[in-house]
Amino acid sequence: MKEGFSGADPYEIIQRYVIGELDRAQLLDELGRWEYTPEVYGEWEGYFPGDWQKYVEEALREGLIDDSLYMAVSAARRSGGRSSGA
Repeated sequence: MKEGFSGADPYEIIQRYVIGELDRAQLLDELGRWEYTPEVYGEWEGYFPGDWQKYVEEALREGLIDDSLYMAVSAARRSGGRSSGA
């Protein structure tokens, strides 16, 4: 586990949410605060986050989270984990 988080990576945090170990607010806080490693795409370096694609988008594709929760996590990420409960 990464210090200050409920898992070693965002995917594990999502898995813990799915099985009921975390509530929605904690999920949004932790995924919002996570420091995502960016992908490198030439002039777009840093624009496409690697960890985001690897973990959060994968969880969406696999059905662990739905579109609504994905959007809430995206908003939490933009606000650094602070959430209005979206």
